[in-house]
Amino acid sequence: MNSINRLLPEKTRNDLRQEAFIADQQNALTPVQWKIIQENNWINIWLPEELGGNDFDFPTIVKTLYELAWIDGSLGWTVTLCSGANWFAGFIKNGKEVFNTSDNIWAGSGQTNGILTRTEEGFILNGQWQYATGIEKATHITFNAKMKNSNEVVSGYLYPHQIRLLHTWNKMGMRGTGTHNFAVDNILLSPEQLFKIDQTLTTHDSKVFQIPFNIMAMATLAVNYGGMVEHFWEEAYKIAESENKNVIADKIQGYQFALEQTMLKFYQQIDGIWNKIQHEIVIEEKTSVSFITSCKEIIKEQYRNIHELFPHLGMHAVDANSMINLIWRDLHTASQHAMWRS
Repeated sequence: MNSINRLLPEKTRNDLRQEAFIADQQNALTPVQWKIIQENNWINIWLPEELGGNDFDFPTIVKTLYELAWIDGSLGWTVTLCSGANWFAGFIKNGKEVFNTSDNIWAGSGQTNGILTRTEEGFILNGQWQYATGIEKATHITFNAKMKNSNEVVSGYLYPHQIRLLHTWNKMGMRGTGTHNFAVDNILLSPEQLFKIDQTLTTHDSKVFQIPFNIMAMATLAVNYGGMVEHFWEEAYKIAESENKNVIADKIQGYQFALEQTMLKFYQQIDGIWNKIQHEIVIEEKTSVSFITSCKEIIKEQYRNIHELFPHLGMHAVDANSMINLIWRDLHTASQHAMWRS
């Protein structure tokens, strides 16, 4: 998309993308990819400098995540989900102690599948959770649980030695994310390991922690889909051009232009939300609902266009070793995220 400038150096983009098939085959991002992730401190992309982050603003964060997803779906998804978990630094009591290094990699599940029981020593946790992206590299694992005999939902974090890792990720796409399940059996937690995502309970004054969670989560998922779709159109155009399918090539260019215009409008919404937050203007419920609805419409439109075009791309598009097929598999696996189906 010519009107949206790339943020990363060309060498970085190429080094990351050439690892995509290796990650897909081994069900995890490669050491090369993780090295670049940590060199750029992307896992802490949401955090202020004081907590070990890059001190980026909301618009810069989502544009960076878009570009990572454009480079490779599993790469963008892993950075998005793990950095999103690191965002919880603004809500935990000992954030400054925990988040003082780029070595922290948080992962976890958004499901509320655990039960917490209060005891004199702390809290006993039991439960099993699905789909924790990047968990094999995690230094901390987040969870949601209900207090026993109550509907109160509490979030918290665990250490790798406190969980049972369940290697369950065998989906057709997003294979490089290593998104596995985990379980906990009668683990004693200290009160410091629990927190609530509530803008009135932040433990750090950075404005980035005032972004409503639903907006933050939906925005980052939307740019992941957008980045993957842009890459899909690029690969589709190469096929059409190489086979002299001029009508198909023209149609793809129309889809590319539509995506570009859609993303420009999306970034305008992000700018507006961030401007309100910076000026301490409360984000009203109708603004959140409108934004989330528009994000879902972005994705619905792109899937319609992809499904219309895909049958015209030939056998190359269904070759599991082709880049366009990798993107197609990633896109359709990511489409099953619970936030899009709610």
